[in-house]
Amino acid sequence: QVLTQTMISEVVQFVTDARRSGNAALIHCLMGKSRSPSVVIAYMIRAENYSFDSAYCHVKTERPGIDPNQGFLKQLAQITETEFKDLLQRHLHLGASLRSPTSSRV
Repeated sequence: QVLTQTMISEVVQFVTDARRSGNAALIHCLMGKSRSPSVVIAYMIRAENYSFDSAYCHVKTERPGIDPNQGFLKQLAQITETEFKDLLQRHLHLGASLRSPTSSRV
């Protein structure tokens, strides 16, 4: 069982489109314990800028019976790590482009 980047991107787009049009999006799996909560957590990390811990706690509060499998949890942690690295790179790049060249005054 794998949460692919393609799957996550499609879910993010689907939920974002639904919310923009004023609709709800139903995300479900057979038991509602592992795959669908993992996908919702991935959406919250990607689209709503939640940390993994915040997203997991929020979903667990709303649906106490969730139990994402270890593979999904590992993938979610990697998504968070990747998002953080991308954010850091953008921040460092932006900071470098905003710095003015050093000039000496006479």
